[in-house]
Amino acid sequence: MSNVPDRLPDAASNRPQRRGPVQRLSPESRQVQQDDRSQQFPQREAPTHAPGEMGFTKGPGRDDQWQELPESVRKRMWGYAGRKSLLWWANETGTGRLEAVLFGDQALCFADPQVNDAGKPVYSLSVYHVDRASLLQEEIVHRVRPGSRFDRVEDFEPVGRTSSVPPPDARPGGIALNPRTRKILGHLPPRAQELIQAPFLGGQRLLRQDFYYFGHEGGDLEVFCMVFAGPRDVATLEGTRTIPAGHTESSAHWDLTAYQAGVTKRRGA
Repeated sequence: MSNVPDRLPDAASNRPQRRGPVQRLSPESRQVQQDDRSQQFPQREAPTHAPGEMGFTKGPGRDDQWQELPESVRKRMWGYAGRKSLLWWANETGTGRLEAVLFGDQALCFADPQVNDAGKPVYSLSVYHVDRASLLQEEIVHRVRPGSRFDRVEDFEPVGRTSSVPPPDARPGGIALNPRTRKILGHLPPRAQELIQAPFLGGQRLLRQDFYYFGHEGGDLEVFCMVFAGPRDVATLEGTRTIPAGHTESSAHWDLTAYQAGVTKRRGA
């Protein structure tokens, strides 16, 4: 979460690859996309959340921090994730050490810094192996006019959807989000909030809820990533936020890719 320019690496040097540009859709194409999405993602009504303070710190971007990970850790993550990276980041945890996430076409991997019994710094790897045949993808292109009635999060909600957040033990529909995750999630378009929460609305426990963003406070985000993982499913978001002249954070433009996949087996937390 920094103001230093972030370079996206390629795949040739055992690093996550650059994703191609997001295709801009015409209004007609967006309507077709909305009509077709029921064939891809199951339709679930999810609570939408209000945005909170994001918080930014100065520091290097994810590419530089990825390179600072021990090579053995990167190789292990790639060994599980597969050849194609869908989402990734590396970030300093506040303790002087790095954490990393890599989601590929075969697995979602988390590298968490720990200290072993001998007092030596090590990394613990958690892996969610996914069924490649179950992998779903949807592009989210979110545009609103500044000052319109859609210039507030609560006004994006379709009729019948509630913005209230149920208790963590509520079933169905209750998702135990930590307060920080809920604040960040609230900045996203309603469709993005829906897709990342959808697999967990029926009571599936959230085992991981992680996010990363890189950009300028109150301005553009060159990278935004969010990951939810449970025993049976993973759901992720990756993309960018831009704030054109005359717009604010509440009327920001978002270009996101949502992924969902079923978990076949899991190792670690």
